[in-house]
Amino acid sequence: MPGATGRRNPSTERDNPPRDCVEQRRRNEESGASVPNVPESLDATVAALEQIVDDCIAADDRRGYFAAMYLAVTRTVRDRCAAGGFEDSLRMERFVSSFAARYLNAHDTWCAGGIAPSAWNLAFATAGRRGPLIVQHLLLGINAHINLDLGISAARTGRDTGDLAALHTDFNAINDVLATLVDRCEDAVGELSPWLRLGDRLADG
Repeated sequence: MPGATGRRNPSTERDNPPRDCVEQRRRNEESGASVPNVPESLDATVAALEQIVDDCIAADDRRGYFAAMYLAVTRTVRDRCAAGGFEDSLRMERFVSSFAARYLNAHDTWCAGGIAPSAWNLAFATAGRRGPLIVQHLLLGINAHINLDLGISAARTGRDTGDLAALHTDFNAINDVLATLVDRCEDAVGELSPWLRLGDRLADG
């Protein structure tokens, strides 16, 4: 709502929900759930992210930018878990699924007309504006998920397992996963955003 100064606060402000949110509400009502259950596997997490991406494509909703990037990361982590690429793939699957649940719950809380954590409210509300660049939409999602959700999820994993330090090696291994996706992400965004492609070329000299 506008404050005393007349400034808008997109971290708490709500507009009419986009079409994909209306569709999400319909599915929740049919299942009797206001927000989805925490995914119990990476397959379930991937399926939930795929549904968000499909809905955003159908509704031309910019929240799909972050969801599509997150889907690519989660698929890669799932494949690495299946290949035994972590010290404890089962623990990593539980951690990544619970981490993703924070985004999924924030997304569906927003779609249900509720107020998600402020960082997510800002990201979702900004998706309704045409001014920001694709990279800015991505960074708002990354900010909320990394600077807020990641620390909470890691702390809860440490509490549940009783040994946070044991997660250290596999936690850092996610950096390797992200590194393999940088060029692919840049190429995908560059197809839609000529400015990113131009900036990349200038940076390469």
